Amino acid sequence: MIGTIISFIAIAYLIYMICGAIWVLFSIVVKKLVKDDDEEAKSPPINKTTEEKMKMLKKAKDDGLITESSYNIMRKSIVRTASLIPKTKILGLTPYSLTKGRTTVGRDNTNDIVINQDTVSWQHAEIVKNGDQYEIYDLNSVNGTFINGKRIKHGILEDGALITLADVSFLFKID
Repeated sequence: MIGTIISFIAIAYLIYMICGAIWVLFSIVVKKLVKDDDEEAKSPPINKTTEEKMKMLKKAKDDGLITESSYNIMRKSIVRTASLIPKTKILGLTPYSLTKGRTTVGRDNTNDIVINQDTVSWQHAEIVKNGDQYEIYDLNSVNGTFINGKRIKHGILEDGALITLADVSFLFKID
């Protein structure tokens, strides 16, 4: 009976030690990825391009910090993001990262991107991330939504597309 209890305690202690070792390895991997140099450690990961994230991930795999299966799982989690970069100079209009599944654009303050311009409708357009692509929908605006100069009701956005809402233009950029 005492032998069984001692075996049980030994197994529990072994599991405890394994979990601790896994946590230490995880901490080392995270520190290694973040601490390559002081400048990289200061910038948040969301600002890194997909290419930079993939280089960091590949380096961790090549250095033996992560396994092949972990590499494959993490690689799939690195998703493409997009941004709208204003081409029209309007006070308060800055680059906007499209991080949500749906992004509304218009003059009303409830929009994700607010454009304080009389030619832009209150609820002008909506940008939707659909899988790995982005689509834009005109929300029955008065002055129209355009992709590369062509008026649309719905369109697929490609990297480098010029989006114009009434007379306000943005460059669509995929990171």
